Amino acid sequence: MKKIITLGILFTMAFSSLYASGEQDSKSEEKISITYAFWSADQEPAMEAIRDEFQKENPNIEVTFEITPWGEYWTKLEASAMGGAMPDVFWMHANRFANYVTNDVLMDLSKLNVDFNDYKDEILGLYAYKNGYYAVPKDFDVVGLFYNKDLFDNAGLTYPNESWTWDNLVSSAKILNNPEDGVFGFAAPDTNHQGYFSVIYQNEGSVLNREAGVSHMGDKATIEAVQFWRDFIEKHEVSPTQEQLADTDAQTLFTSGKVAMLFLGSWKLGGLSANEQIKDKFDVAVLPKGKTEATIMNGLGYSGSAATEHPEAVKAFISFLGSERAAVLQGEYGAAIPAFKGQETSWLQTFPQYNVSSFLEMAGYGIALPTSLSKSKWEPVMESYMRKAQAGQISIEKACQAIAEEMNVYLSQE
Repeated sequence: MKKIITLGILFTMAFSSLYASGEQDSKSEEKISITYAFWSADQEPAMEAIRDEFQKENPNIEVTFEITPWGEYWTKLEASAMGGAMPDVFWMHANRFANYVTNDVLMDLSKLNVDFNDYKDEILGLYAYKNGYYAVPKDFDVVGLFYNKDLFDNAGLTYPNESWTWDNLVSSAKILNNPEDGVFGFAAPDTNHQGYFSVIYQNEGSVLNREAGVSHMGDKATIEAVQFWRDFIEKHEVSPTQEQLADTDAQTLFTSGKVAMLFLGSWKLGGLSANEQIKDKFDVAVLPKGKTEATIMNGLGYSGSAATEHPEAVKAFISFLGSERAAVLQGEYGAAIPAFKGQETSWLQTFPQYNVSSFLEMAGYGIALPTSLSKSKWEPVMESYMRKAQAGQISIEKACQAIAEEMNVYLSQE
């Protein structure tokens, strides 16, 4: 017992020493170097512009980028967290947040030099934990309807608009569907965020009640919505099957003109607008309405390492990242829709050729991405059952009920 207590005291003293050292370094003229990790090379120009302005105001702090593709980013971040060598500042995603905040590797940013009222509540809430904030909102995104204008023109159809309902989506998909040319009217992959989650809430269903710790995947309205999604493949036969989508994903099929419509996140706009194959052939619209209007809203955050050697420099940089000026730069470079209230329009002006105002319209009724502290446990369960259901191996009803049952076990343990 004495040895454990001694080690604890030594660790506390060492951590306090590092923290004090960081405070002194940030105020001195000595050059400090901190690392900033993120996964999107497309957003590097915006991040460079933000970093340059920060370094002009803080010439003694040098910020070095660590850019890693999405798939490898989380493997690398987890390994660095376990090894005690995390980047000083890094992007955080709501789906991964619980894994890090519950292991005490994220810096508490509650007393940062920012006004948290400046950010969208839906995004701010994603990064709250035990009365603290462990990420400053960076941006927000919604899921919209992307469509191929050429295919609509060839079919003599009016483009999707805010009056569209589920019936319009189905009827237009049937007209656009052209098996002879290998064109599908719509794509309904077995994905939740850019797929059936929005449909569930449009049908006045729900994935879960986080506060009550209860899953609603087995509710009638939720099952009906997921069945509606499945019907594009099985009943209407206007979507690629899951086997076909496993070979070529929905976005690739859309880019090549083989899918007329699909749900995609607003963050996909930058890449598609730069793609020579599709950039002049598509546009975006609000999601068709079910019983009500709904879309899934998510957003990234800026987090800091709790074990950084330069905590004051990290706080200074994250404060700048969360500033209105950084939000303007992020928007003007077309990186993402800023989470800073009032700066959404800076992003809109970057894409005048598209109906991007539809994204802001949907933000008015966006539903925060369903998540909880045990999401890393229940989401794989959901994905497994949904793959089976979408492939026709089990019914949608049985899949949803099984998901709800297993989710409730994990939710009860939070």
